Amino acid sequence: MISGEIGKLAGLIKTGAVKIGENLNLGYWLPISQSTEDILKLFRLENGLDRALSSPDVKRMETYLRSVNKYKRKNKMSVLGVFSAYYGDDAVATVLVSAQRTKKSESKFQTILQLRNAQLSGWLKDDESVDDVFRLLKLHTDGYSALGSPKLEALDYYMKMFNREKSGQETLLQVLTNGFDGEHNLAKLLIRAKKDPRTSELANAMENALLNKWLSSKSRPVDVLKMLKLNEYMDEALLDPTYHTFYLDVQRKKSPYQNVIDRDIYQELWGR
Repeated sequence: MISGEIGKLAGLIKTGAVKIGENLNLGYWLPISQSTEDILKLFRLENGLDRALSSPDVKRMETYLRSVNKYKRKNKMSVLGVFSAYYGDDAVATVLVSAQRTKKSESKFQTILQLRNAQLSGWLKDDESVDDVFRLLKLHTDGYSALGSPKLEALDYYMKMFNREKSGQETLLQVLTNGFDGEHNLAKLLIRAKKDPRTSELANAMENALLNKWLSSKSRPVDVLKMLKLNEYMDEALLDPTYHTFYLDVQRKKSPYQNVIDRDIYQELWGR
């Protein structure tokens, strides 16, 4: 609920009795403790981010926050900060990327672009690693659909900014490997993602990147089996989809003229 005083201020603004930046005495209202929900309700922006971004009240809130910040020594507020605190970083990133893809008026497009840049710059200022942003965007909860999510586009933009500004060497493959807790989990996720038209293109690219990583590091096929955690039980390994997709691919590329069933490997891992 909006406090009584905030409710009174909201009513005055809505009726036009006061206008931000003109006859609104913020010094009178500032002692009131305002939550992000209070501020969004003040400008009727609390009913969904898609709807909020289409509202002219975003600009009014921006003007209001600039005025409020003149009276604050610390904990200054921003449009992005209010949206992120209320809706979450992941929801904000999703909506901003999706909104930028659709046709908007020039002013709305610029607003969306400014908010996207503010989100990326804010993460960088807060020294968030690319792995940190992966978690902030909750991509780990999306499973293979993360590969088709607008949030992944936001992550990719941030990764490029991070590498440029921090002289980083991050790659999408490494971030996905870390985010999904290891190559064995990522390999299984990629197999599922390849079957979905929405994620198949990136899944194929990541699969090739993973295979090339193993090949360039001179990993033996037996090492790949261990990385995929298929080295404990032979019967389970032979039924696992990652065995057929990843292990056999590495084996074929390393020894294209040999039988893919390597008896020495079977003997080393399973004693057979």
